[in-house]
Amino acid sequence: MTAVSVVLPVYQAEAFVTATLERLTGQTLDDLEVVVVDDGSTDGTAAACRAVAARDPRVRVLELGENRGVSQARAAAVAAARGEHLWLVDADDVVPPDAAATLLAAARSAGADVVVGRADVVRTGGTRRPVPVPAPGRLDGDAPLRALLRGEITGHLWNKLFRREVLAPGPFVPARVHSDLALVAGALARARSAVCVPELVYEYRIRPGSVVTTPRSRAESLDVVGAAVSAAARTRGIGPGDPDHDYFRCRYITLSAVKDLVRSQPDGQEARLRALRRELGPRQLRLLAARGDARRLALALTARCSLPAHRALLALAER
Repeated sequence: MTAVSVVLPVYQAEAFVTATLERLTGQTLDDLEVVVVDDGSTDGTAAACRAVAARDPRVRVLELGENRGVSQARAAAVAAARGEHLWLVDADDVVPPDAAATLLAAARSAGADVVVGRADVVRTGGTRRPVPVPAPGRLDGDAPLRALLRGEITGHLWNKLFRREVLAPGPFVPARVHSDLALVAGALARARSAVCVPELVYEYRIRPGSVVTTPRSRAESLDVVGAAVSAAARTRGIGPGDPDHDYFRCRYITLSAVKDLVRSQPDGQEARLRALRRELGPRQLRLLAARGDARRLALALTARCSLPAHRALLALAER
């Protein structure tokens, strides 16, 4: 069995996929394969991937024929992967040459089901922001999942290595955005342990036209992903009334949905907005205060009490 399968979904990536594949095949870890899934691209993406595969037998190319979305592309790649461990990356990012070896060494030395490494978000112009990650060390039992619910471990896939058994069951939810979070939550719920390492293993590049810079309503995706995370938490006995569960629901689902509705002001969503504002009650405000989350506490207070003030605070936060 291959030690690491790198899962790479691609769509309309002709301009950069060859460089990405060369970085992945140039890893210092030789015992890896790269499973590329072309998600119905109409440019030269598939041909570029096949050209790299012709030079390196560790690269395998799957072609879906039609665009099914990143979640289903990942599901196809995971089903085809042969590795003991899975590393899910994006097509337009940068990985250090020793990243796979670092992640695998940590998994083997700690006997951990999940490894979490450091990552940076890099914007056009070169500005960097570190991705939150707990202090180096081991987390056992429900501690990894609780760290996710508290925001100490992020819902990104790309800075994590997963043992196949904890990731492969999914859920591969068909959400337009944030499908990563549901998959990470499911894996952490099944994991016996996770280990966090201090080494930088990933650079997430934000470019014009990236999903995170494209305006869109996340309401439907937030509902689907929120339900999937709650379902994963229930398998660990974590549900409504648990402070970690309710903090996650408040900060990630409710506040995010309010933000989208306030920004886009879609017709027919007034009742939904009122219901979301009612969710931001005294208990949620106390949770935010207890965690010292001053930014989200201010957002929750203004969302509950004054939408004009909430809009002003959102605008100020984005400057």
